[in-house]
Amino acid sequence: KTVLTLTLSLLLFSNYATFINGAQSITHDATGHIIGLTTWNENSNISVNADTKMTMKDSLWTMFIDRPYLYMQYGTHDTGQIGESRIRDLLKTPTGEDRYEKVLTKEVVDHNNELMVHSSVLDRLSFSAFYLVVNGIVSMPIFMLAILLIVLQFWFLIIAAIAPFALLIASIPGFFGVLKRYAIEFVIPLALKIFFAFFTVLLLILSEALFSMSVAQRFDAQSIVDYIAVGVFHFVLFITLFLLRKRISNVFAS
Repeated sequence: KTVLTLTLSLLLFSNYATFINGAQSITHDATGHIIGLTTWNENSNISVNADTKMTMKDSLWTMFIDRPYLYMQYGTHDTGQIGESRIRDLLKTPTGEDRYEKVLTKEVVDHNNELMVHSSVLDRLSFSAFYLVVNGIVSMPIFMLAILLIVLQFWFLIIAAIAPFALLIASIPGFFGVLKRYAIEFVIPLALKIFFAFFTVLLLILSEALFSMSVAQRFDAQSIVDYIAVGVFHFVLFITLFLLRKRISNVFAS
C-alpha cells in the first residue's frame, strides 16, 4: 500500500496540470452529456442534441422570451397555430412604413389581430404583469440550480487538487485510511453535480410539458388563461418537489 500510494502521489505531482485538466473534463463532460442528451424540438418531441450550450440556451430562450413575445403579439404561443412564416416575415421587416403597412394589412385585416395596434398597448402592458410573475416563479429554481452546479464544479476541483497530498499522507504506514476517506470526498461532488444536472433537465422537461397544456381551448377561454394556469401549475410543481425532497434523496441514500 505504501509503495502504491507513494508512486501515485509522485505521478500526480509530476503531471499536476494534466491531472487537474482531466478532472475538470470528467465533470464537465459527464454533466454536459446529461444536459445535452434530452431536449425537445419545436413539436415538443424528445430528440437527441449533442450541443449542450445551444440546447440549454434554446430551451431557456423559448421559455422566457419567445412565449411572452408571441402572447403579446398574437395572443397565443402556439407557433403551429400562428405560422412560422408569418412570424419570421414580420420579424425580418425593418421598422418603418413598410412594417406598419404589413401590420395593418396582414395582421389586422387578414388575421383580425388587434394586439399589434396602438389601442392594445394597455392590454399588452397588463399582460406583462402576468408573465413577469410566471417567469419569476420559473426562473428562481433555474437560477439556484445554475449557481449550485457552479459551486459543485469548484468543490470537485478543490478536492481533486489535493489528491497528490492525500496520497502522500496515505503512503505513511498506518495512514491508509486517509485514501479511503479522500475517495469518498472525491466522488460526492461529482455525483451531486450529475444528479443536479439530471434534475435541471427534468425541471425543463416538466416546464415544457406544462406550457404545452392548453387549458384555454378546453374551456373555450382566452389564451391568457393558459399563462395563468402555467404559473399556478409551476408553483404547485415546485411545492411538490420541495415536499418530496427527502423522499427523493432517500432513494439515492439507500
